[in-house]
Amino acid sequence: MNKLLAIVIVAASLCILVASLALLHVPRVPPPGPSPIASFSIATSLRNGSTVVPLGRISLPSGSTIVVRVSSVRILGNSSSFSVSGALILRGSGGSYRIEIPCMAFRGCRCVRNASPIAGFEQPMSISGGSYAASLELSVSRCSGSSFAVIDIEISRASSVRAPALEVAGSAPLDPSDLEVARGSSPSASLSLSRVSSVGSSCIAYAWIRGSEPVATVRVFKLPSFELAKAASVKLVRASGGSYEALLSIYVGSGSYVISVAIGNRSVVASLNCVGQSP
Repeated sequence: MNKLLAIVIVAASLCILVASLALLHVPRVPPPGPSPIASFSIATSLRNGSTVVPLGRISLPSGSTIVVRVSSVRILGNSSSFSVSGALILRGSGGSYRIEIPCMAFRGCRCVRNASPIAGFEQPMSISGGSYAASLELSVSRCSGSSFAVIDIEISRASSVRAPALEVAGSAPLDPSDLEVARGSSPSASLSLSRVSSVGSSCIAYAWIRGSEPVATVRVFKLPSFELAKAASVKLVRASGGSYEALLSIYVGSGSYVISVAIGNRSVVASLNCVGQSP
């Protein structure tokens, strides 16, 4: 009888844990890509500071070009304010590599990063073939309360076909002067765009969105037809002065586009031109 009771208690606890993880899920869904070379699920407590989590060994063939994806971050606990960034570290017969993964998850506080593509994360990285010991370095800041994170990451062969896609990359750029403010921007709805960078046959640009309300509707139109290429409703993060903000990474294929941002009853647009590299 006691054994049966213990099994029931454990099963109930697991149900509560799964429900809590689903409730506090912080998704970061990557664009479609090839099957992963390796995938890892990391469970760790969230405390201020840095920690290194060993992931095991992976083998890469000669002439590998890879990219790291964060498929999901699930937060369990009562932290209302935190920011989690990371770095994938590979050490082995082909040398040592470090791939930065900024702003993996954040809530209740800003997460600032460079508005330029990161090799191995947002654009392909070439790595010598060989056997590597992989580890994930996690950096947590402004964590209040007690929280636990389950992080799923993948290492895949790089594919230049990522467009079109919109992803939340952070809350603000490290240096706002690197971005150009779009005409018609106002405190109610503001859009600033970075320069466009080629990523294989597609391109990436960063859009810093600010406004007086916590949700923005972002649309990407392909010219000259004005066909809707991508659209998303983006939840903004509270910034200083009562405003809201988010930093988006925008992937598009070769061609010309119009980016439209609507916040409340205000909207602002900007143009974006992509000249991808020949495959």
